Amino acid sequence: MIQLPKRSVTRFFIPLIDVLILLFCVFLFLPMVGQGDTPDSSLITKADTADKLKIADSTSQLLKEIEKLRAERTEAFKGAVFSRVLEIDSTTGELFFRNPDKSILKNKEDISSLINQDKLSSKGKELFYMVLYPRDLDSSYPTRGQRENYERWLNGIVWSFDFPGFISNR
Repeated sequence: MIQLPKRSVTRFFIPLIDVLILLFCVFLFLPMVGQGDTPDSSLITKADTADKLKIADSTSQLLKEIEKLRAERTEAFKGAVFSRVLEIDSTTGELFFRNPDKSILKNKEDISSLINQDKLSSKGKELFYMVLYPRDLDSSYPTRGQRENYERWLNGIVWSFDFPGFISNR
């Protein structure tokens, strides 16, 4: 015959479950109650609004000053640098520039004469040459030998390659 236990398990768990449900309900109501009435959170003083206005004014003044400095820097760069764009032909790999017609640079002497001509017309500005790679990504030009020639010809001046799709450090 089965005997009932002397202490019933349910007599222990029923009150425990009631207490746990009560604690869970209190937990659910906590966000609704909030922090209460504290002087910092309920009152916005005139000093706070004045501080916010000062910050907004100083922010707008700083943004205007940043724009002004950027414009000055751009103007200074434009005034100090004479730039020339040289291009690489996608079908032959030849180096050329437009003035306004296509002028091919075949050797070091052509580059030297172009540099001397640009020095005279730049009136003391720093010379900068940008060599544009062909925009046709399927082009196999320039060859390694052509590129090495161009680097040797442009040695001694400030220049950079411009590759389609990314920036080069040379």
